[in-house]
Amino acid sequence: MTYQVIYSILPDEEAPWWAISLGLLALACGSFVGSRWLTTREIRQLAVVFSVLFLVVAAGWSVASLSGYQPYTDAERVLRENRALVVEGPVENFEPEQFGGSKDEQFTVQQVVFRYSSSDLSNPGYKQASGLTGPLRPGLPVRVHYFHDPARDQNIILKLEIKK
Repeated sequence: MTYQVIYSILPDEEAPWWAISLGLLALACGSFVGSRWLTTREIRQLAVVFSVLFLVVAAGWSVASLSGYQPYTDAERVLRENRALVVEGPVENFEPEQFGGSKDEQFTVQQVVFRYSSSDLSNPGYKQASGLTGPLRPGLPVRVHYFHDPARDQNIILKLEIKK
């Protein structure tokens, strides 16, 4: 059987590089605002206060972004090192995500349960709900590469393939 890859964590398009870059750019900008701005004493004091506030917010943003990146690299490593579990078969017990994300999308393949939400940015794996143009539907033959995350008590989809 030949399969078509419809999702893989390896290209790392889901990783929050934009968030990390934005925080680091803000740090760079904030470091210059207080020292290079206007000349009057009152405006310079205001610029220094703004600069310090800007730096604090930018540093917080950068730390939060970098700490959120770790799950992506860990999941990527599992797939690269061929440590992912693989299950193959038709999509069964399919329950689409409810509008607004009030209920996670869920399905099983060979009794292995997969659950995810399109709004869960902390999940490093597949999270494209069927109601939001996701490709999954009942009976669709798939091959899923995944790992079980005990901290989340959830199977994380690292690579999803559909039968051609």
